[in-house]
Amino acid sequence: EGLNAGNFFIYGLIGRSLIEHTAILRYYVTSKTIPLTEAAAEDGIITEEEWQDILQCLNKHLTGHRFDWKNFLGDYFQQEEIDDSHPHDFKQEQQINVITCLEKWMKQKPEIANLYSLFCDLVHPNLGSNLLIARIVDRKIGLGGSQGKPMGLEIMNRTFANLLELFQEVYTQLMLLKKLKHTKIFN
Repeated sequence: EGLNAGNFFIYGLIGRSLIEHTAILRYYVTSKTIPLTEAAAEDGIITEEEWQDILQCLNKHLTGHRFDWKNFLGDYFQQEEIDDSHPHDFKQEQQINVITCLEKWMKQKPEIANLYSLFCDLVHPNLGSNLLIARIVDRKIGLGGSQGKPMGLEIMNRTFANLLELFQEVYTQLMLLKKLKHTKIFN
C-alpha cells in the first residue's frame, strides 16, 4: 500500500522492521532453541534444568520486552483481572537487544549489515542520511538528486528483492521450529 501511494518512508519503516523481526526470530531459533534442544536430545533424557532452559528461551522470544506494560496499562484493567501468580500476565521478561541478534546474523551473512544500515538511514532523518538528498522543489522539501527527481522508487528497485529474501529466511526458521516436535525430547 505504501509503495502504491509512493510513500517510501513507510517502505523504509516496514523494511527495517522486517529485517529486525527476522534477525530476532533467527537468533532465538538458530542460536538458542535449536542448540538447547539438540544438547538435551544427545543422551535421550531431558532434565528439568534443560526443560527450563528451553522454556525460558521460548518465553523470552515470545514475551520479551523492555517497557513496563503493567505500570502503563494497570489502570485500564480492574485489579482482580491482573493476577501476578500467572507468569504470562505482564511479566517483565527482558528481551534481547536487536543489535545482538543482527550482529550474530551478520557474522554468517555480512550483506545484512549493509541492508540494515540503508533501511536505518531511510527512517532516521539525520544529516548523515536522507537529508543529504533532500532538496527544495516548488517551495516544498522533496527527496531526490539535484533536480529533485524521485529517488524512493530507485531505492525500492534496488532493495525489494533483498526484502523478499527475508521471507525465505523466516520460512527456514519456522520449519526448524516445526522440526523440533520430531526430536527425541518431544516424543
